[in-house]
Amino acid sequence: MLTASTDIQFLKGVGEKRAELLRKKGIDTVGALLRFYPRAYLDWKNTTPISECPFDTAVCIKAKIISPIEQARIRQGMTLFKFIAEDESGQMSVTLFNQKFLAQKLHTGSTYLFHGKLGGSFIMRQMSAPDIREENFMGIEPIYIASDKMPSSAVQRLVKTALSCGITLEDALPTEVVKRAELCEYAAAVNNIHFCFANGAFVFKKEKARYGRLHRKKKLFKRV
Repeated sequence: MLTASTDIQFLKGVGEKRAELLRKKGIDTVGALLRFYPRAYLDWKNTTPISECPFDTAVCIKAKIISPIEQARIRQGMTLFKFIAEDESGQMSVTLFNQKFLAQKLHTGSTYLFHGKLGGSFIMRQMSAPDIREENFMGIEPIYIASDKMPSSAVQRLVKTALSCGITLEDALPTEVVKRAELCEYAAAVNNIHFCFANGAFVFKKEKARYGRLHRKKKLFKRV
């Protein structure tokens, strides 16, 4: 049975190599992963036309795949999947790296949402390794500090796994303080900080209070 102090290596989906990457982020236990809060949230409804997107800035684009999805193995262990997508303002070249499963789910002539950074030139924009969702996806997702080997989407999946285990986290605030301030339970607050928009449980006033509880804690103890 997993607890907050369980080594991160033993969480389903981690393993030795991924555990080392997580430890570099300061995540050495399952509890530390649950306290690794999002740096931002991505609203997939907030899209930008291709021609108006700035370079090297994360954007969300709604575009239709207009070319066949071509596969090219450039070396052992590295396969690329490339295609062209367009909206009413322009076109972009999209490249996926070793994402065969994702490439097989995409279809020429269908419209998708793409999130990533645009490169290339004004003649042909380019997006490499984007996150992709169905056209009608309307969610808001957490964004975590990421790296090439540990993208935000991978951290998000691990956090979901950890939350599903029902792990008990120790609350730093006394019970009477939580009740007096009408804060939600700590476990619920952690869950809502990660996935408040996805599960429909976002209550701004109380969750904001809980999110800033460490700062409030300092003030409370100063008064004692």
